[in-house]
Amino acid sequence: MYIMETRRKPVKGQYVVSTKTESCSSEQLGRADDFLIDPIVELPGAYLAKAKDPGASEGVLRDELRVLMGENCSIQNVLEDDDGHIFLPTGKINLTVSEALPKSELRALIERRRLKLVNQSKWMPELVTVAADDLGIDIDQIVQELKRDPAVETAEPDVLAKFTRESPAKTF
Repeated sequence: MYIMETRRKPVKGQYVVSTKTESCSSEQLGRADDFLIDPIVELPGAYLAKAKDPGASEGVLRDELRVLMGENCSIQNVLEDDDGHIFLPTGKINLTVSEALPKSELRALIERRRLKLVNQSKWMPELVTVAADDLGIDIDQIVQELKRDPAVETAEPDVLAKFTRESPAKTF
């Protein structure tokens, strides 16, 4: 578990798209006229999608990806730090909660946001990893909500710092 220590910002026009199925058909990917799409080896069912026109509206790009990949997909922005390092969101969220937070309140905090507990540190129970119960949930929005919750000290998307594309970016 890694809690973000540097500021990361979204990379315009680059997304990690996760689907419930392990892979998309070549027919489905063939409709990706506006994106370069590659599978991400470390995240089964996840794809790196780069817009051919990164200047297009964020809402339009996300809508196009949702039509292409299906309604039950998760779309998260690729992140970049101040040094230009790229980070891919995994779909999980790392939390540090108040040490005094009872288990029942932690469970309620997680369930209210349709999340599930993935991991809780045995030695530092305030360190928690959660994931969405449903791929249609906006992880970025949930992270912002959790940051405003008084029981949560930190909330950051879990990320891959090193990743491999299955093939070089190409148009399908």
